[in-house]
Amino acid sequence: MYPFCSAERLPNVASALAMACELQAELEWLNVPSHVMGDEHRAVCSLWPYLVAFTDGRTIVWRSPDPSTRGSALWTYARTAATAAARLAEHYRALVQRPLPGPLAEIVQLAMAAHDREQAS
Repeated sequence: MYPFCSAERLPNVASALAMACELQAELEWLNVPSHVMGDEHRAVCSLWPYLVAFTDGRTIVWRSPDPSTRGSALWTYARTAATAAARLAEHYRALVQRPLPGPLAEIVQLAMAAHDREQAS
């Protein structure tokens, strides 16, 4: 778990950071890696390039990787971390199957290789 999410650092339940940490815990339970950063007012939970959830402590908002029926960006939200995690996990599993564009693919491959080496030792 990310250091921001230690029990001692969690402010009241309505804070953005607490909601992001709750989302991260739900995602971890679904075997989806994530990274949290933020403060009491605004926080983000990053899952994959272009899949980032934003929260203000009340709602969790993210851009769907699939466009709307008209072809524009499709922004969606959830009011609970469990609901958001379930939907974000679906998006994550779909995105990891798609090739990443250009230099971003190289960066992710290097990061994943470093993570694998760290886990092996």
